[in-house]
Amino acid sequence: MTEITETVARKVLTNIDAGLCSGLGEPIPGRMCIMAAINHAMGNAHGDKPNCVHPVVRAFDIRLNDANWSSNEARAKGMRREGIAKLGSTEIDGLKFAKAVALGSIRHILPIVLRLAASKGGKHAAELESSAKDCESATHENALVVARAARSAAYADASADAYAYAKRDEILALSAEIACEALIECGSEGAKYLWLCDEVAA
Repeated sequence: MTEITETVARKVLTNIDAGLCSGLGEPIPGRMCIMAAINHAMGNAHGDKPNCVHPVVRAFDIRLNDANWSSNEARAKGMRREGIAKLGSTEIDGLKFAKAVALGSIRHILPIVLRLAASKGGKHAAELESSAKDCESATHENALVVARAARSAAYADASADAYAYAKRDEILALSAEIACEALIECGSEGAKYLWLCDEVAA
């Protein structure tokens, strides 16, 4: 594995700030996905399997990178901190990361979507609001039950998906920040370079 240094982290940040595309892209800053941007910064061959990122983190990131962001710039801005935090994550506990992201998503993302749908009124508004409150207080022990109830409530209101789409950049950026916090919690090496994100303006 390539050593994660401040120089490497700065190069990754430069590549991210050039913009991130959906899909692998090509080895040109502004035309790469998040994983290819990391490989490029490390001087590796073009590809989406950097040797400094845990496979579970990589799988999550590919889904997040290829989600329907409004623009390449929005994708880069939203994934910026998480892009640095994941460097050197190969030794983290992948299951712990996945559980932290799942619980964070239930607690923070589902309530946004449910309340967006509830705010439009309709016969399911009270049920949606109740599910949002349950999500906010979810624990590892009841997360699955709470998420299933929220899914049922959202399914009952067919417009919930449309409301979420309207706020997609905000929701996707929040997903990235939840993953960033999970990486910090799991002890990913790149977390020690997150200060660069504040020092180097996007």
